[in-house]
Amino acid sequence: MKWGTVDMSYGLFVGSFTIKNNNSYAVADLRISCQVTAPSGTQVGAYDFTLYEVVGANKSKTVRHRFGLWPDQGKSVSCGVIGSERR
Repeated sequence: MKWGTVDMSYGLFVGSFTIKNNNSYAVADLRISCQVTAPSGTQVGAYDFTLYEVVGANKSKTVRHRFGLWPDQGKSVSCGVIGSERR
């Protein structure tokens, strides 16, 4: 995943990111897990969700998502696709 825009105004976390499918087949229903860390490196939050989109074979898709509240002590976030369905 590659981050695009990120907005944490008013304590809400909204961001766009691009998912690249390097497979020779389409994937759908991508399960995404994100961890928020404090300046010390301690995990202070997590976001797990399913993105009900299809990403074609050898294609990329940019998506905007509302994650929810941003933890007060959060400094950075790291996300990755942890599963998907083959189409």
